[in-house]
Amino acid sequence: EINRLNGIIRNLLDFARPPKPRISPCSLPEVVGRVTALLSDEAARKGVQLEVNDKPDVLYCEADPGQLSQVLLNIVLNAIQACNKGDKVKLDVTHGKSPDPSFARAVRIDVIDSGPGVPSEVRSSLFDPFVTTKSRGTGLGLAISQQIVEEHQGRITCDFLERGTRFSIHLPQLEPRELDKQSTT
Repeated sequence: EINRLNGIIRNLLDFARPPKPRISPCSLPEVVGRVTALLSDEAARKGVQLEVNDKPDVLYCEADPGQLSQVLLNIVLNAIQACNKGDKVKLDVTHGKSPDPSFARAVRIDVIDSGPGVPSEVRSSLFDPFVTTKSRGTGLGLAISQQIVEEHQGRITCDFLERGTRFSIHLPQLEPRELDKQSTT
């Protein structure tokens, strides 16, 4: 119980004053690989298939890899915990046109689960602090995740599917020529 309370307090402090991101070129496949490696045992224990859509191209954005990992850990862990044995959590990393007019091209990480979905009574307040469907949850994971993504000039969205949920993280894409410029300076 002490560890649980300590975690709640730490989450409250993180939400109240999150650290500024240390922005650098960030390889999304590396971040996704790290997160899936950390959560693969949890998925296996629950009987949930964890799948990554491997794209041959390496996508980069400007982000704090640690903070981006925290966002993905929160979302993927939520998805695994929401799923039942035999369900699937899929991570898909793509790029394309940005949904945000402030940046032209975006990278997108989708976390799609085939679980029972988000209860309708919490859908409109999903990213609000202290909203949770878990008996032992703090309700800060998604609020902190949204705050981190916005600090990175990105956007996080949630779509409620016929079966399951899709969280999408949109971040400004770092073009290869920009990556080359940064490595020479």
